[in-house]
Amino acid sequence: MFRSSAEPVNNRTSLSVFGSKFQEFKDEFSIRFNLSICDIKQFGYILRVLTNENQEVDLVFVNFKGEDDLYLDLHSPITHSSVQMPIHKNDIYERRGIPLEIFFDLKADKAEIMFKNKRFSCNPIGLKNPSKLKFVFGLYGLNLDVPSMVIRDIIIEEKGEKSEVFPLNEFTGDDVHNIHKRRIGTVKNPEWMINRHHFWQERMRLNVNSTAGITYNSINNQILFFKNDSVFTYTPQYERFERKKLNVLSPQTIIKEAAFSSGENKAFIHAVNMSDSDKFRSAIAAISMDDEATSLRKFFMESDLFHSNLFFDERSNTPFIFGGLEKYTYSNKLLKYDHAAEEWEMMQFTGDSILPRFLAAIGAGITSSELLLFGGFGNESGKLEYGGKSLYELFAINLDKEEIIKKWENTTITSNLTPCSNLILDKSKQGFYTLCYPYHQGNSTIQLFKFNLSDGSYRIVSDFIPLANRDMNTTVQLFFSELMQEYYAVVKESISEENYLIRIYSLLSSPVSKAELLTYQTHWPIQWIMLSIVVILAGLWLFLSKKKLNKKGQTSFYTKDSTPMLPPITKNAIYLFGDFAAYNKEGQDISYRFSSKIKSLFTLIFFHSKEGSGISTEKMTFLLWPDKDPNNAKNIRGVTINRLRNIICEFDGITLVYINSKWFFKFDSSFYCDYISYEKELHQLLMHPESKDKGMARILQILRRGVLLPSLQERWSDAFKHDFEDIAERILLEYITQLFEKKLYSKFILFSELYLNIDPLNEDVMNLCLKAFQKIGKSEQALVLYNKFVANYRNLMGEYPKKPFPDLTQTHS
Repeated sequence: MFRSSAEPVNNRTSLSVFGSKFQEFKDEFSIRFNLSICDIKQFGYILRVLTNENQEVDLVFVNFKGEDDLYLDLHSPITHSSVQMPIHKNDIYERRGIPLEIFFDLKADKAEIMFKNKRFSCNPIGLKNPSKLKFVFGLYGLNLDVPSMVIRDIIIEEKGEKSEVFPLNEFTGDDVHNIHKRRIGTVKNPEWMINRHHFWQERMRLNVNSTAGITYNSINNQILFFKNDSVFTYTPQYERFERKKLNVLSPQTIIKEAAFSSGENKAFIHAVNMSDSDKFRSAIAAISMDDEATSLRKFFMESDLFHSNLFFDERSNTPFIFGGLEKYTYSNKLLKYDHAAEEWEMMQFTGDSILPRFLAAIGAGITSSELLLFGGFGNESGKLEYGGKSLYELFAINLDKEEIIKKWENTTITSNLTPCSNLILDKSKQGFYTLCYPYHQGNSTIQLFKFNLSDGSYRIVSDFIPLANRDMNTTVQLFFSELMQEYYAVVKESISEENYLIRIYSLLSSPVSKAELLTYQTHWPIQWIMLSIVVILAGLWLFLSKKKLNKKGQTSFYTKDSTPMLPPITKNAIYLFGDFAAYNKEGQDISYRFSSKIKSLFTLIFFHSKEGSGISTEKMTFLLWPDKDPNNAKNIRGVTINRLRNIICEFDGITLVYINSKWFFKFDSSFYCDYISYEKELHQLLMHPESKDKGMARILQILRRGVLLPSLQERWSDAFKHDFEDIAERILLEYITQLFEKKLYSKFILFSELYLNIDPLNEDVMNLCLKAFQKIGKSEQALVLYNKFVANYRNLMGEYPKKPFPDLTQTHS
């Protein structure tokens, strides 16, 4: 599946199911797909059915009448017929996937649409029988209105003929394959949604001036943040953030943990009162969420626990607390609040014992009476002075039988990892998810782990979330939305003595590992594998044949004047010439991580870094998000910058820096970028003109990949491209003129190809290039090059070249 925009706010995606080709359809055919509209505010074209006679039938999302009157409109501009299909705002806010099928009856000149189990009809539609058609989703032509949408599972079927199925399960690239893995269609600026099952998306940041308890309301899909004077709620599907005053806690209260009871619509918070005048040090407070004036009930405690696990039994709405660090001692106590006696009691369990610990993960088990407890940090004695170790055991706690069973212990994890405070069962109840990170290590990362319930084996099923981890106040939590089918990671860190930063990330369900992500589109049918083998063998035979011919004195295209192509650097490198490419420090191709907007942001900062001054936030916002209001632009900018930061973390020798209100990159020699190497070679040419041939040979290696950032079509990039082209044209033109005068024709051809990439309509250079081909006896290649040049010239200029070219039918010795 793919999303209609490379960024949620930049709708530039165009999916052409059959590429540029028109397919003939007659009598009856249908197209069906799964549609999710992601933004209620964005009107636009979902699908165009185009004819080879420049006519079309359109499917459009319409929001002009407000969010309570939304609809899809199937419209034929040929006959001006249309039909409207209502769509509910909750379908959009909850991003529901809606099956949609359009039946075209060319004989009866009508179309029928099945949408949300209802049938709608549009006639006449004006398509001929038969018709030559192509199908385009998203952007097409001059009309730039495209909704933010997700398209899945396209099926096109002609009655009585084979159907074409497009699962849209690619994870990178611009090609669209059918179910048999054949490349059929093309897509521009896609965001392949499978990546959102592995790469965390930052959703929100919140700065608070005191620590906060965090919990999740599964009923309303809200993440709750409790301070001593406020309750904040964040609703992901609406991107809505609200604050409610809380006047029932004293200013001296510090909130450590929170849990939510869906049965009573109450939040339980673990609070500590720092006032010496109050009789209690620690308490559990039950806060009702039913009204504006939230009520409070305190369940007093004598202890002061740190990084314990607060949870409750949904059946009785009874709060529990397990473990934690208390007065320099690790705890393994399980405390239950007795409502009748209004006091906490320590539960006694039979079965296996749990070592004292804090930083454990706890969550619901397979049955309603079962809790699962995993991991933590502690030791046998419970004494903090004896140190501790990371623990990787899983326990099943039966609250009814008051029994503990140790399920397993994983001994294969060598890193010192601790889980987040909770764990979540997968749908099959054969495994669980939890976030793991090295708690005692600063500047580390968080990843999502999936553990097998039966044997403790595990897989890492997400990329990294950065973690500064400055002190013991760091907390990490994991929640799951049944409504939105996505996981939320909530990270709280201190940024100063009294200030905290809370970040929220989302990940689509079901999460996939990096290995699973890379297997998409790699399982090719056997006929394609055999074809590849045949091509490789044929290529090997051709190579050996050419090698033998060259040994016999035959003229090779690459003569002694030519420069062989060197293998590219594929580790810790980014390429800006030709197709954009990025390889992390492990040598993995992560080009797909750079969506169009992240690529634009990287390039913008990169060129301002080369200028030495950096770029201000204001200028960055103006250039990249000129059509957004300040608040919206600020949120989008923050999310995009953090995505870029996460990617840059996978490289050595490049750092994104923000100093004196300016953004720029810092580089060292361990990082390779072809543009940086190109500038170094230019500098060497100026400093050492006597070594021009060697320097130009190195420039040839760099520029052979193609022109600078051909896929980047932002207006602000024109100035940087023009500066590059101006200098490169001048240097290359001077050099190829010298090569032609020295009769180094093969070498001239190599460098003239570079020049014509930059100035493709230069008739003088083309004339010399054709003569050079003739001089080395390659008139056929000259004729092919000439025909391409003329076609390109006519396409761009609307006329034939003005200057005469050499007679390509003659061969020069």
